[in-house]
Amino acid sequence: GKELDSTMNYPLKNAIIEYVLTGDETVLSTAVKEQLDHYPKHVLDCMMNMLATHDTFRLLSALSGINTKGKPKSELANTFIQKDKLSNAVNRLKIATLLQFTLCGVPSIYYGDEIGMEGFTDPLNRRCYLWGNENQEILNWYKLLGKLRSDFSVLKKGDLDLIYSKDGCIVYKRADETGELLVGVNLGKTDKELVFKGKIKNLLNNKILIGNNFLLILFNKYNNYS
Repeated sequence: GKELDSTMNYPLKNAIIEYVLTGDETVLSTAVKEQLDHYPKHVLDCMMNMLATHDTFRLLSALSGINTKGKPKSELANTFIQKDKLSNAVNRLKIATLLQFTLCGVPSIYYGDEIGMEGFTDPLNRRCYLWGNENQEILNWYKLLGKLRSDFSVLKKGDLDLIYSKDGCIVYKRADETGELLVGVNLGKTDKELVFKGKIKNLLNNKILIGNNFLLILFNKYNNYS
């Protein structure tokens, strides 16, 4: 009667978007550490992790790099991502949503972000759903992330261990009684090498890596996952 079951996780939202835009991993690692310190696990596991809402820019627009400062709504209403810039914005969206779906909490999607809708400040972020004009690449990516979360309980209730955070790269592990899931994002200027023993399955392409020394980077400086 005197508690909230959950709350909208704006600090994590802002940290993820800033990290993806700037490559500064300290912003995200600090936010994650603070939430691990401040919230009991059962609260953290049900945090409402969104990357856009009816009060903010749509996710793809927020990651577009378009400068909106000082521009009136009348101009922003007709401002969309240019075709030659769309691929980069989509790759940024993939990175941001990978973090959203694999950190502690419940991924919450603002309608239309899963099909690549654009829109800046309210009410430009509340346009009608684009039935029949979905960006299939983005939609398929969301479906993949949703399936991973559905298939692996560790993403719902697993403990989180921040393993590495330096030079634009962040690596963390989710673990429970069913196993371990490793997530790595590298937005730095150099590749990073992950040394491990045993077997790792890359859930983004279902490839099996076996041995003691492999380069495993889910997203590299060129914004491609491998």
